[in-house]
Amino acid sequence: MAVFLQFINVLFPNYISQMKKISLILLFLVNFVLLQGQTTISGTIRYIKNGKSQPLPYASVMLCKSDTLFVGGTVSDEQGSFSIPSDGHAILSALSLSIKCLGYASQKIVLKSSEVGTIIMKPSEIEIGSVVVNGHQPVYKLEGNALKTNIAGTLLSQLGNANDVLCRLPLITGRDGDYSVLGRGTPKIYINNRLMRDKTELQMIKSEDIRDVQIIMSPGAEYESNTKAVIKITTKRPVGEGFSGRLEAQSSAKRSFGHNESANINYRKGGLDIFGEGLYQSEREKSYYSGTTDFTFQDKAYDLYNSSTVRDNFTCYLYKVGFNYVFPNGQSMGAYYNYVGAPNHFKNIGGQYDKIDGEVQNEMNNDIYMDSRSAEHTVLLYYDGLFAKKYTLHFDGTFLHSRLQ
Repeated sequence: MAVFLQFINVLFPNYISQMKKISLILLFLVNFVLLQGQTTISGTIRYIKNGKSQPLPYASVMLCKSDTLFVGGTVSDEQGSFSIPSDGHAILSALSLSIKCLGYASQKIVLKSSEVGTIIMKPSEIEIGSVVVNGHQPVYKLEGNALKTNIAGTLLSQLGNANDVLCRLPLITGRDGDYSVLGRGTPKIYINNRLMRDKTELQMIKSEDIRDVQIIMSPGAEYESNTKAVIKITTKRPVGEGFSGRLEAQSSAKRSFGHNESANINYRKGGLDIFGEGLYQSEREKSYYSGTTDFTFQDKAYDLYNSSTVRDNFTCYLYKVGFNYVFPNGQSMGAYYNYVGAPNHFKNIGGQYDKIDGEVQNEMNNDIYMDSRSAEHTVLLYYDGLFAKKYTLHFDGTFLHSRLQ
């Protein structure tokens, strides 16, 4: 190769030096284009307290394109500042920022510049249904790669159940057990260091029983390699001994009526807890559709009409019994059996007809009925131990059997 280059240099004395110059110019241009393609959207989030502007930390900031396509997201730091990398070739006017923070009215900003400036958030009451919730703001704390939120004693503890808490935390989007962590995707959820197997477990955890929630953005070696993010829910340990229980009922009415009832009972003696839980949920949905298509073909007027009424009745019942035991040295073990049954009744009644020049040619009615029933049995055993104050041993074994009819 060296001999070949010397030969070329003899024939064309300036060839190699010219090629070096061209290569350097091309490299500079490529780097310039790449740098131009990288844009950072930045700004500061603040609020007004006693007439003075204060930084608002841990507000969720989402960058979206065309209102629906998620581009990137982050939370504001202790100074209220945020920055989100973006594709510089995207048209800024097509991008928007969505800012949310518990206790403040959400804001949506259409971008005009990569430097957003200062955003002032206005306080807002939190409503669950028709009830206004008041209380202290939760305390956020960064611990390594995890964002920890204290729930106990804050307004988050008054919201209802774990689903009502999670959907209002920074970095988390979604609802009713289906959640995503900004920039990471679907997380794995742990409840008291045990992997959640059924999202109905979140509905059974009352917000007043939650001590704190951790959001781990970069899970370590203790989690499976395909784990994108982790949400850890830690509940408060009940105080006192003897029997305790709770009964709750909720109802809703829109076009149809829905309701759910839950009950739990617990017996505690020393480090032993024996518990039972039950949930019954019934939801009914009803929808209507009708449509007409008119067109002309070969000098004839066609009218195609169809309509349908859909009724979907969903029922779910859950039973759970088990025990936990905490040893004097802090180690713990337990087991539970969980059953979830979900019968579903679907009905679609409709019809259609065709008209040609105003005369009915074809008419058809259709009735569709479909019943399904699912059942799931889960048995879980677990053990947690801490040795020498730094080594953790965790065992989590699950037997699962499900059936769909």
